[in-house]
Amino acid sequence: MTVTEQFQRNADEPTDPARPNPADQPPPLADLVRTRLGEAALPESVKALLKEALGENETRGTSPAGRIYLGSLAVNGFRGIGPRARLSLSPRPGVNLVVGRNGSGKSSLADAIEVGFTGTRAHRPGQDATRGGHWYNLHNADSPKIELKLAIEGDTGNSTLTRTWTSQEFGSSEATFKRPGHGTVPVAEAGWDTALADHRPFLSYTDLDLMLTGKPSERYDAIATILGMELLSTATNRLSVREKALAAVAKETREALPGLKEALYALEDDDRAVQALLAVDTPGDLDLDSIDALVAGLPPADDSRLAELQIEAGAHGPDLAEVGEAVQRLRNALADVEGLHGTDAENARLRADLLEKALAHADRHPDDDVCPTCGAERALGREWYDRASRQVAELRHEAKTAEDAHAAVRTGKRNLHNRIENPKRIPVALADPWKVWTDCRQITDPVELARSAEEAATVLVDACDTVRTHAARELEERDERWRALVTRLAAWADKAREVERDKSLRTDLGKAVRWLKSLSTELREQRMERFTDATQGIWERLRQESNVDLTAVSLNGSEKATVRKLVMAASVDGQDAPALDVMSQGELHSLGLVGNVAGNPRGIARAASTNMLVRLT
Repeated sequence: MTVTEQFQRNADEPTDPARPNPADQPPPLADLVRTRLGEAALPESVKALLKEALGENETRGTSPAGRIYLGSLAVNGFRGIGPRARLSLSPRPGVNLVVGRNGSGKSSLADAIEVGFTGTRAHRPGQDATRGGHWYNLHNADSPKIELKLAIEGDTGNSTLTRTWTSQEFGSSEATFKRPGHGTVPVAEAGWDTALADHRPFLSYTDLDLMLTGKPSERYDAIATILGMELLSTATNRLSVREKALAAVAKETREALPGLKEALYALEDDDRAVQALLAVDTPGDLDLDSIDALVAGLPPADDSRLAELQIEAGAHGPDLAEVGEAVQRLRNALADVEGLHGTDAENARLRADLLEKALAHADRHPDDDVCPTCGAERALGREWYDRASRQVAELRHEAKTAEDAHAAVRTGKRNLHNRIENPKRIPVALADPWKVWTDCRQITDPVELARSAEEAATVLVDACDTVRTHAARELEERDERWRALVTRLAAWADKAREVERDKSLRTDLGKAVRWLKSLSTELREQRMERFTDATQGIWERLRQESNVDLTAVSLNGSEKATVRKLVMAASVDGQDAPALDVMSQGELHSLGLVGNVAGNPRGIARAASTNMLVRLT
C-alpha cells in the first residue's frame, strides 16, 4: 500500500494554508525590480528601455486564485493504477514522500499529478519513443481519469481539477477546473500557465537526476532556475540582443570603409569618385549629404539590355558538388533497397509482435507449458522459449533494415528536391535549361529523379558559365565601374546614417544591460544565500546518522558563461571535501532531494527506489 509522510512541522510553519508566514515569503521579483528601477539614478531613456525589456506593458498570464495546495488525488485506469485509488495529503506547505514497495504505484501517482495539471510528462523527453505509448492501464483501460482536490487560500471549499481522455491517444485528454463560486471551466482558462512554469507542483525524475548525474552546467542551470531569476535573465537577453545587433551594424560599417575608400582611390580620375572620397574621408562628421547628391545624380540605365546584362553576369547554377553528393546518396539508398528485394518487413514485424506476446505469456505463467491458442501440451518449454527469443531478434532486425532502407530513399529524394531552387531573377537566355532543372522537383520516381537531376544540373551550370562570360565581356564595354561603385557607396551611406541615428540608443542599451547584470548579481547572491541556508537546514534533517556535513552551496559563473558549475562543499569528520565525491549513494539521493526541496518546497518527489525514501523518512 502506498502511504505518505511529511517532515515534522516547524514551529514557524503556518497551520492555515490561507495565511502563510509572511517572514517566509520574499517579495515577488517583479515588484522588487520595479522598486529598484524607480530608485535608480538612470536617465529616463534608459529606464524606458528597462521597463520595455522587463515586459511592463505586456499582458502576463496570472491566476486569479491565491496559493494552491494539493489535498488529495484519485486515479483510475492510468499507468499502474487500475481500479480507483485515492491518496490523501495534508494541504499545507511541506514535502510529500510517497513510500511503498516497487510496483505499488508511486511513480503512477506522481505522474498523475503532473499529467493532471499539465497534460504532459516531463521525464519522458529523451527516452525511447516506444516506451511512451502505453500510458493507460492495460487491465482497466476504460475511462481513465485523474481527479485532484485542491485547497485555494481564501476559498471556503475545495476545488477540483479533473482530467479525462476521449481515446487511447495520450494527447486526447481534456481537463476541467471547478472552483466554488466560479463554476467549471476548461483548465486552460484557469490562468495557471505562468504559475506552472515558475512554481511547478511536482519534481520529476529529470529534476532529481540533474542534481546527481548532470553535467556541471546542468546542475548549475537546475539551481539557477530554482532561484527564479528568469525575469532578469530574459530582460538582459532582450537588451543584449538589441545592443549586439546595433554594434554589429556599426562594426560592419566601420570595417567596410577602408575597402570603399580603396575602390574610390582606384577611380580618382573620375570627379564623382573624388567628391565621394572627400565625403567619407573628412575628419569628424561624415558628409552624408554630398553622398546623397552623388547618388541622386546617377543617370538611369541607358536601356533594358543593361539590366538584363547585370542579371546574366550574376547567373550561377546549382552547386554540382552538392547535387552530385545528393544524387549519390539517393543511389546508394536505392541499392540498399534493391539488396533487400524479396524480404517482407511488415510480415517480419507482425511475426515478431506475435512471438513477443507469446513470450510475455510464458513469463507470466512460467509453470504452464500449454499453448494458449491450440491447447497443445508441453509446447511452451525452455527450448521453445529460447528459439522464439532468437526469432524475435532476427525478425526485428529484418524489419528494421528494410524500413531504414526505404526511409533512406525518402530522405534522399527530399534532400535532392531541396537542392532544386529558383533564383529571384532568371536571365531570359537561361529560361529553358532552368525550367528543365526546376521541373525535376515534380519527379517522384527516385531512379528517374537521380538521372534527370544530375543531367539537368550539368547542362544548367554549363549554360550559366557561357551566359555569364558573354555578359561580363559586354559590360566591360560600358561605363559600369562608377555605377557599381556608387551603388555600393549608397548602401554604405544608408548604414552609416543608421549607425549615427542609433548612437545614443547603443549607449542607453549598454547602460541598461550593465544595470541589469549588476542587479542580477546582487539578487542572485541574496537568493543563493537564502537557498544555501535552506539547503543546509533540510540536509541536517535528512542526513540521519551520516557523518557528512554540508558546509556550502554556491554557483560559479553566470547563466550565459561557457564554464559554469554548482559547487557543493562538505566535510567528513571535520575534513573538507567535495560533497558529490564523498557521499554514499543514499546520501547523494538525499542531497538531490534537498536541492530540489529547498527551491520548491511544495513538490511531490518521485522516488528512485523504496530504500531511498525509507532512508529519508
